[in-house]
Amino acid sequence: MLLFACAVDVSAQRLACVATPSAQPFSLVSTLAVGIWLRLNTATGQLYQIQNQSYSTQAPTQRAVNATVLSDGGVPGRFALFPDGNAFTASSGSDVLLDQQTGQAWLVAPDKNWNYTFTPFPGA
Repeated sequence: MLLFACAVDVSAQRLACVATPSAQPFSLVSTLAVGIWLRLNTATGQLYQIQNQSYSTQAPTQRAVNATVLSDGGVPGRFALFPDGNAFTASSGSDVLLDQQTGQAWLVAPDKNWNYTFTPFPGA
């Protein structure tokens, strides 16, 4: 679970948020798409997309966005998801996955069908 402290930056016309990691091993983050969430293992960086089949009796589905363990033996709270804050991609629901120990970052963004992708930032 992440707690966010947010403030409006009037000069930049944006909302600035800073996450405070907790010791919870998992976090569930809602997306802009109805019925789609991202489940993050905050110790390993593994990330899964969970989709509820709206207006259906089918069980929710889960798809790996990143099944690779990014940190063996990591401590809960090491990885966190942040909204990217980019005016050109914010409407698409992009997030940044951050390793809060090393500073390494990955872009987590949906494609046109709301299937999330996982891409390392250059030089990260």
